[in-house]
Amino acid sequence: MPLAGKANIIKDEKDPTILRVNFWLNAENKIPATTPFRYETKEIDCAGNPVTTIHPPRTLLTDTLCYLQLVQLAPTVTEKWFTHAETVIAVLDNLGNPLYYLVDKYDRDGDYRLELKNREYVSYRTSSIDLGPLVVPFKLRSNIKRDTISVGQQIESDVNLGLFLAYSYGQYRLRREGDEYKDLSGWKVNAGGFLDFGTITLSKSSTSIADLPLGEKQTAPIFVISSGLGVTVSKWDINAGVFVGWDFGIGDYAQRWNYNRKAWVGMGFGYNLSNFWKKK
Repeated sequence: MPLAGKANIIKDEKDPTILRVNFWLNAENKIPATTPFRYETKEIDCAGNPVTTIHPPRTLLTDTLCYLQLVQLAPTVTEKWFTHAETVIAVLDNLGNPLYYLVDKYDRDGDYRLELKNREYVSYRTSSIDLGPLVVPFKLRSNIKRDTISVGQQIESDVNLGLFLAYSYGQYRLRREGDEYKDLSGWKVNAGGFLDFGTITLSKSSTSIADLPLGEKQTAPIFVISSGLGVTVSKWDINAGVFVGWDFGIGDYAQRWNYNRKAWVGMGFGYNLSNFWKKK
């Protein structure tokens, strides 16, 4: 392993015993103005070998910061992670000879198989962007007041189906049991936003503080778009958590609704669909 330091670790979708290591970019390297340099780009041919194209030398017009690894000439340039890099910047001397190279530390050959003893496990942090359906069956609405008319705190149990897009953070855990490797990942924390659509039927009680409430036996359906933010915990792709949202009514009678554009707090449940299409 020619590199050391912090890296992103990605598990293989087909074989959980294989890890891919993608090293972080290094600290900035400053190249002063008037320094000659050239690009060296590489492509993989049909036989799987890297083919290098050396571009004509150029000269920097201003001081330049590069967030790439500074590599001395030998013996590092023979390592696979260097020879397979898509782009390499060669910093030249006045005679056109390379002084050093600047290259992304991404390790294209960074596949490592875990060899665990029976009942032994490995654990590391994992994160992802997850998307899935969401149901908020319970909404707590605070009391509202207009002039001399007030509406007390209410708990509603309407069920509307929406979508929850969240950033998920958790712990990946893999354990060997005999000849099998089992995914024993635990709880994850998810934070993100949601959007759902539904309808409600307005009545006299739900328009009581409007300038023109509905009559005793009058009803009116309206379309409702709900959006907001939520935090959940999940296990085996099932989420449960707390949400804060706002309902926006659409329709001729929407402005009469007591809770149009008013905030609410609710409890919701969801399911992560992101893993549905992943190969097991």
